[in-house]
Amino acid sequence: MVNKPRRLSRKISTLIILAALLSLGMILPVCVWFIVPNLQSDSIEAAQAKVQLISLQVQSKADLIESYAASISDSYEMQTVLQAFLQNPQDEKRKNAVVDVLDNKMSEMSGTLVIAVQPADDAIITTTRAPSVEEKTLFSSESYQDFRRLDYACKFFSVYQVPYSIDHSWGNEPLERYAATFCRNFYVGNRRCTITVFTQIDDIIQATDTLSEGWADTYMWLDIDRTPFIQSGEYDIYPLVQEQLTDRLIYNYDVVREPFGYLFLHTDERSKWTF
Repeated sequence: MVNKPRRLSRKISTLIILAALLSLGMILPVCVWFIVPNLQSDSIEAAQAKVQLISLQVQSKADLIESYAASISDSYEMQTVLQAFLQNPQDEKRKNAVVDVLDNKMSEMSGTLVIAVQPADDAIITTTRAPSVEEKTLFSSESYQDFRRLDYACKFFSVYQVPYSIDHSWGNEPLERYAATFCRNFYVGNRRCTITVFTQIDDIIQATDTLSEGWADTYMWLDIDRTPFIQSGEYDIYPLVQEQLTDRLIYNYDVVREPFGYLFLHTDERSKWTF
């Protein structure tokens, strides 16, 4: 004897399963078509938000350095001692008075390495801590000489590496500092002078490390000359960045699709550093 209700039930169950699978096969591509782009879009937006946070750190640092240089060059003390020096540049006491003011100003911004001031066509006067060989190359460069001819100009120059060692008795490895170079032209009476500040930017590097964690496989910083001064990660993205910067300057947030993923680019308008 055949149990027809049970056989019919099985047929109905089979049809329901087939219909469900067919529906799933039709719906799944649609879901993927809608959901995956949205997930990618969310990831891109999240990454762009991180890039914006990093750029804000750079803007804040650039503003701080500019304000610091202006506060020194425009201060009553600096204007007074420079005016006296310019009246008699051969007087060693007047030169030492300039050095004293520069030394006193060093403590007003942490991370300052050297401050130098150069009255037009006169010798460079620096803090007691003299510029290193790397720092001295700035003053003989053509770009610096061209800059000194400009009125009331401000400019970030190259970023350089300053190696130093810490306590090796504990097995620590040598660390490296990164320093930025900033110049500002100003006047003492009718004489144009240039102030130069060499200062550490380790806080920018640390902030970049922190904010890049979890989403960036590789990042790099380029200075105003488009020279990389730091790269972190497993990929060499410099050729890709060079290609993007060949024909244009990027002053906003650009996202470029590459075979391996997305390349995020931003050039800070103030410092002209590219992340």
